[in-house]
Order: sequence, then structure tokens, then C-alpha cells
Amino acid sequence: MPIRTSWLAAPTITLDPVSVLREVDAARAQGVEPRPALLGPVRFMKHSHGALNRVLNIYAGLLTLLREEGVHGVQLHEPGLVHELDEAEREAYRDGFARLSTLTSRPRVCLTTYGGPLRDNLALAARSGFEALHVDLVSAPEQLDDVLEALPPRMALSLGLLDERDARVEDALPMLRRATMRLGHERIAVAPARPLTLDATTHARLRRLAELAD
Repeated sequence: MPIRTSWLAAPTITLDPVSVLREVDAARAQGVEPRPALLGPVRFMKHSHGALNRVLNIYAGLLTLLREEGVHGVQLHEPGLVHELDEAEREAYRDGFARLSTLTSRPRVCLTTYGGPLRDNLALAARSGFEALHVDLVSAPEQLDDVLEALPPRMALSLGLLDERDARVEDALPMLRRATMRLGHERIAVAPARPLTLDATTHARLRRLAELAD
């Protein structure tokens, strides 16, 4: 099975159902399977200063709606996981992951992190209960082995191997091969390090990387 390339059909992050569904329809009109990007619940709570339970209710409703609309996968962006967290913040993440991962009807979720290594938050991210984890291997290539070790048996891994700068495909290839050897092709996807920064050049380089790894 070939390595999958993973990128977003829509470049915006939003919680507005109308806007999300509009992006879904636009992606489908272009023959692209939509994978909406949503700011994660803890990140959203910090920006909106809302209560976590209320924020989680909004997310639960939106994820359920997306599944009803035939969306199979979404990305939840929680870049704060690469920073040092206090216990209250860790508890907020645990509560959010537990609530959303156990919804009876929702799309598959890729917990998306970037901007640095997960470090002490790796176990927290790996135990989210979601189907996939995205890690930034451009800014933090040293975390790959720890991530491979921490990943649960059925969790997929999205490798952020390239960005809009001059990161060479050949430099990323050894990491992709190491991850594929450990997890198998079916659990690996390749993506931009920061998934919202995909441009045509990075897209082409991701495809080239996937071809070289086969």
C-alpha cells in the first residue's frame, strides 16, 4: 500500500457550522475528500475565555453534524501541546480528549501539533483516544523515535516532514522510511509540518516524498 499524502482541502480554521459545511461542499465540488481543520477545544477556550464544558458541547455538536454530512476525517489543531503545561491545562486537555474521543458519532480525528516537540506532553497526546496524531518533524526531528515508541497500536501517525521553506525531500526520506518500517504503510501519512501552510510547491514535494518511499 502506498504512503498517503495528507493535506487540508480548506485553509481556514473555524467553528462556524455554516462556514465549515460551505468548505466541505466546495472541496467535494472539486473532487476532493474534505478534511476540515478545527481549532482544538482547549486552544479555542483560551482564545474565547469560555468555560470548557460549554466549548466541548459546541465541539461535540459540530463533530456529530460533520459525521452526519458524510465527513470522514477532521483535524483538531492543538499547537499548545508543544509548550510547557501546568496541571490545570493538562486536566483540560484530558477532559476534552475524553469527551470528544468517546462520541458515538463523529469523524476520525487527527490531533494536530506543530511548532516544536511534544516533550512531556507526548503521552498526553498519544493517549487522546483519537485515530491519528500529527507531529512537526521540521522544527523537531529529534522527537520521532519517542513518538514512535509512545504511539498506541492502532493510532496512525501524520509526519510533518516538509514546509514552505527549503526543506529537502532527500533529508526527510530517512525519517519517513524509519517510521514506515516501525508502523507499516497503512498507519503513516505525510503532510506539511504546519498543515495550514500547504502550497502547490509543498504539495508536489510531498507527492515526490511518498513516491520515493514506496
